Amino acid sequence: MSRNGSGDPIDPMRIRRLFTVLAVAAMGAVASLGTSAPALASTASFDVSVTHSSGVLVSRMTGDFRWLNQSVTITNIRQYVKGGECAYGLFDGWHDNPDEAIWLDTRTTRERCGSGSGTWFEPDDFTLAAGDFEGGINYVDIWLNDDEHTRYGRTEGRR
Repeated sequence: MSRNGSGDPIDPMRIRRLFTVLAVAAMGAVASLGTSAPALASTASFDVSVTHSSGVLVSRMTGDFRWLNQSVTITNIRQYVKGGECAYGLFDGWHDNPDEAIWLDTRTTRERCGSGSGTWFEPDDFTLAAGDFEGGINYVDIWLNDDEHTRYGRTEGRR
């Protein structure tokens, strides 16, 4: 056994245990730094359709909400449009509270027109942002519009 500066013997097993504890603590600290992600309040899906007055489907849009601290990202969007028809989506981001609803952001997808027996499209993901508005976006209004026939479908998402 070696001796430290005070003349006491140094126990090699004690040193190994100390290094093991320090190594495990350091690995945990490093791992937690590498896995941090934006705070997610929740993830949910949406599904909205627009039909003719006869009930025939014009368009359907599905996707997911990924709620962040101040904003919401709309992801995995898929849109079906019947052949010979056209439609587009409109997304309004709001801060909704018991006293009033405050509009914060809007995005519109490009109008898409179907061909043949119908066409599936995959619009790009996008984010509705609240800037620094306290409380952020907590409500999204989704409209799927068929302007030619003045018809629309509507759904919503809440944090």
